[in-house]
Amino acid sequence: MKRIYIILIMFVMTNCVLYSQVISPLLDSTKQWNVLVISSPPWGGDYYTTHSLKIVGDTIFNSEHYYKIGISYSQNSPHEYYGFIMREDSTGKVWGAKFSQSTLEGQGLMYDFSVNVGDTITPFNDYSPYFNIEPLIVQNIDTVFHANKFRKRIGLSFTFSTDTVENWYEGIGSSNGLIYPGSFIIDYSFYLLSFFEDLGWVWINPIYSCIWVGTENIILNESIKVYPNPSSDIINIDIEEEATLEIINTKGQIVDTKSLTEKVNNLDLSNLVSGVYTLRIKTDRGIAIRKLIKQ
Repeated sequence: MKRIYIILIMFVMTNCVLYSQVISPLLDSTKQWNVLVISSPPWGGDYYTTHSLKIVGDTIFNSEHYYKIGISYSQNSPHEYYGFIMREDSTGKVWGAKFSQSTLEGQGLMYDFSVNVGDTITPFNDYSPYFNIEPLIVQNIDTVFHANKFRKRIGLSFTFSTDTVENWYEGIGSSNGLIYPGSFIIDYSFYLLSFFEDLGWVWINPIYSCIWVGTENIILNESIKVYPNPSSDIINIDIEEEATLEIINTKGQIVDTKSLTEKVNNLDLSNLVSGVYTLRIKTDRGIAIRKLIKQ
């Protein structure tokens, strides 16, 4: 009887190890990623746009097979190839390349799902040819039930912090959106809004609770200013009416709530660990969303 138990335990452990070594593919023509982009220019106001990404074909680049990524800026418009291509291998590495017409603007490693805790990666993304992308450190690796499946999750932080600022999910990609790993750009924020797989929307961002968001969906789009950003301890929020501020971490948890009762609100955030936070500002007339980098 003891031998049977030992054999069963060894069988289960062996299968768990084998399963953990198999990486679910990221690139699949049946998937769709809707990404919310919030632009916050220095002169004030937030502008919300959603675009959708999916595979629309394939091509050969440097003797390797790549998928063409198509983009759509409307729920009713077809996806059109716009110059970004991606490929992946069986080890969990995903590469991308960006073209302007026929001119290569940049290429590099976007994802590596075989990394270990402590590894550093500077992911290539849609903005890499135009901005300096900060390196990220792998802080934690676990398995979570996300978007109807158990998936490997990789938590990444900036080099100056241990707090997770971005998550990669096996089979989905970055919490910023498929082609935006490591995209932390002043005046722009990227959020994976919804994810389509297996003939349905299997995940919708709980902050927004819808698959498509535009400026017309956000009632409050006034000249709200949040500064300085990035910030170490103190931030100022300028707003013309009373509001409630909810500070949300990368896991979607509300970590602090504050009342905004002045036109210029001086807030102490020294209790927050370093990382990236979503600021949800709520008034009687609607909401505004901003992203804050806490150093």
